[in-house]
Amino acid sequence: MSWKWVIPSFRFQPDNLKEVVDQISAEIPNNYGFSEQVAPKGLDLEEILDALRAIGEAEIERTADRFSTQEVDLVSYGFSQIVDADKAKPVAVKLLLSRWKTRYARSAWEHFQSFYADRYLPALVSRGVSQGSLGRVPEVTANLFDAMESDDPVAYLAEVFLRHLYSFTNLIELYEISPDSPLALELLRQYFLLAHRGVYRVKEASGFIQGALDEIWHQWIDDYRVVIDNYLQMFSSGELEEHDVVLNHALRCLHRPDEPEGRQLWEGISEESRRKFTKWLGWCKVVNFFDRLGRDSQRLEFWRMFKEYLEDAQVRNAGNTKAIFLVFQRIAVIEFLDIGNAAYIYPRAIYERDYESYALGRRPIGAQSLLKDQETSMLRIIHGGSWQNRYYGRVARLIR
Repeated sequence: MSWKWVIPSFRFQPDNLKEVVDQISAEIPNNYGFSEQVAPKGLDLEEILDALRAIGEAEIERTADRFSTQEVDLVSYGFSQIVDADKAKPVAVKLLLSRWKTRYARSAWEHFQSFYADRYLPALVSRGVSQGSLGRVPEVTANLFDAMESDDPVAYLAEVFLRHLYSFTNLIELYEISPDSPLALELLRQYFLLAHRGVYRVKEASGFIQGALDEIWHQWIDDYRVVIDNYLQMFSSGELEEHDVVLNHALRCLHRPDEPEGRQLWEGISEESRRKFTKWLGWCKVVNFFDRLGRDSQRLEFWRMFKEYLEDAQVRNAGNTKAIFLVFQRIAVIEFLDIGNAAYIYPRAIYERDYESYALGRRPIGAQSLLKDQETSMLRIIHGGSWQNRYYGRVARLIR
């Protein structure tokens, strides 16, 4: 956001003018300068455009001096009002370049933030950058110049933002882009469409990520799906924790992909991403079961070591307690909420034959004993002593 100062017209003696300028300059915050804006009176932009149409591109540089400073100012400040199809627009660009004033740089940059798709504006911004009127630091100046000279200035800036170590918010401030401008929103969209792992894990705070996803969801639903799909493909299942900001946001907006209200919303998202999301939902059930319901961090941390291999998890009432079914590729584990119960590990085939109908809620579990069969189980985990050390190796061989 730029600061604009309205300076009233007073009469000063010449020898006092410098003192007045120094006093006003002292009130301006660091890194901000005057935002000049002449407000011509009695001039009509349309009349000037008529004159430009009559002159044409070939002659404007030779005849540019016929226009007054006030008329050229009006073309600069009203540039965004000229439609691209108007023959006067390319002539206006040449007029401004021929009669360039430092103040036109700021005007062009502000126009670009609102009308970044205007193909004529990059030339004006580029001139302002090349003359040192835009960009607080050399890096910004160089990047702005290269962006304006590229085929797609916005895409170029989005890639610059992605490569930089600074956060998106800091870069918006550094490049003096209004955070509510169309340019800032488009950069945000492209930033997350192209985002890499570091954006989510290093550069950006969770609050910013959540706010950005809110914006993308409400403005561009299809792009939101692409962002979620890309995110799920750049991380393994073992890296996706229960408090994941992106996946919790996706759950609120897209719901579950295996439920009626979510099937259509998940259209266009890859099967691999859906599978990872479903596995993540299963892991969230595990956390809820052991941590929130059972207050049992030991069992939670034990199974966290095998989170990457978990395919599904279901929680059901089992008599006077609850049971959780942990399904892996070759085995299934049944744990009970009450700590006094052992965990039973069954071959996957036995689970599907005897216990899957319980897990899916097709049959009620009248008593927890229905889930305990020492003859068909491969292993029982007794939770006592240093049980994690005793069972880790055996469980790992069955799962991995």
